[in-house]
Amino acid sequence: MISWERAGDIAVVVLIVLFAWLGVRVHDSIAGLADMARGIQATGTSIQRSGSNAGAEIRRSVSGAADAADAVPFVGARVGSALRDTARSTSATVEREARRTGAQLTASGREGEQNALVTARLVGWLAFLIPTVALLATAVPRWTQRWRATAGVPPPAAVVVPGGRAGAIAAARAAGRPVAPPGRETRPDPTRANRRQAE
Repeated sequence: MISWERAGDIAVVVLIVLFAWLGVRVHDSIAGLADMARGIQATGTSIQRSGSNAGAEIRRSVSGAADAADAVPFVGARVGSALRDTARSTSATVEREARRTGAQLTASGREGEQNALVTARLVGWLAFLIPTVALLATAVPRWTQRWRATAGVPPPAAVVVPGGRAGAIAAARAAGRPVAPPGRETRPDPTRANRRQAE
């Protein structure tokens, strides 16, 4: 049959394992925010790619219109050149804005992912360590006391403060004199002292 002490030890171990499991669960829950941050990074990359494709499509479409305008007599070459210039500036603007927006989203997503992982590790460890340390603070003294009793180790001696009552008691015992209980300290009897002087 398991004694109460053994049952208490088993309960401490089970609680520590439970705290570890809770710490892992808390870590995984917060680390899930990193998936959202990765999605933001993917969105930024997609915007950059879409901006590049849109710029190329603008240049290709307007280039066809410019080629058609070149066939118009007198003003065709001028209109075609203007269309190509407009296409180049528009596509460059679209690509530049897409690159900037995509880069900002990618950087924000990367920073959010790192922050989520760091926070998940910190909170997970705290969720495990705080209750575990509190539990061991009560369990370890009992284990130490039990080990001392099993090994026959005497409890630590009381600290003797020189000059105090403890020091006086220790000195009296070392000299072989009787020690009066607290409140009944021996004081010199003046009558006995006078009688000795008269003798």
